[in-house]
Amino acid sequence: MYKTIKIDISEDLEDRLKTRAADRNISIEEFIVEWLSEQTESSHLVEQDPISPLIGTLSFENNDISQRHDNYLEEAIKMEID
Repeated sequence: MYKTIKIDISEDLEDRLKTRAADRNISIEEFIVEWLSEQTESSHLVEQDPISPLIGTLSFENNDISQRHDNYLEEAIKMEID
């Protein structure tokens, strides 16, 4: 079952969408539906954050980085200057 959605877009955006659709030899409507479908796939949402695969895999001596990040940056800059 299909639903109709009405959206208002600028002429500039319409022109860009038409160009991209024409490059693929499809209608602007088909292009938008395909793009929306791709954007809402769960695997795509995870891939948007390149850091997420590293979560939980790194360990640091300091476990208070979120509270003292300014101090650590200051220390690092002083070490580079000296």
